[in-house]
Amino acid sequence: TGNGNGMEVDEEEWSDDEGKEVGVVDPILSKFKTAFRSCPPTPSTIPLINLYSDYIIEAHGLSQIRSLSDKFSSILITAHSSVRTALYQKCIEVETSQSGWEANKESVRRVRELWERLVGVEGGSGDAWLSYIQFELQGTQDFAKATHLYWRAVKCVEDKDGFVRRYEELKGADV
Repeated sequence: TGNGNGMEVDEEEWSDDEGKEVGVVDPILSKFKTAFRSCPPTPSTIPLINLYSDYIIEAHGLSQIRSLSDKFSSILITAHSSVRTALYQKCIEVETSQSGWEANKESVRRVRELWERLVGVEGGSGDAWLSYIQFELQGTQDFAKATHLYWRAVKCVEDKDGFVRRYEELKGADV
């Protein structure tokens, strides 16, 4: 279905796991769906996406936001990179705010997948890579993974010297 702005929105993208239209279950979700169809995500819609995410978690739980974040990913491919970055950051925040996530292999896998999506969008940014490395150092304490991420990042960040300096500062703060 077209939204009038050149962005295609598939009806299936807006249904829950049982295939029911989300808006049938919740009128707020229906309003968001209508707004999203008429105005593709831009940097100015980031606060709306964050509020929407908070609402979904509060009203429908973590499994629903996970489902929607997966569905959003396919829709947001054409969106501005700052919108994708904001969505992935919000999802990482949600996942890591859950009690005991570090001990749950599935949760760790999910968060790593979100980090990979984020650095895929922000690959040249040392900030995204440093945050991912910090997650591995402090969150999972997987030092081998953090080292591997460092070497991947060095190959693609725009400011290599600045990145290396900030990485050394991060390692020094972790000791």
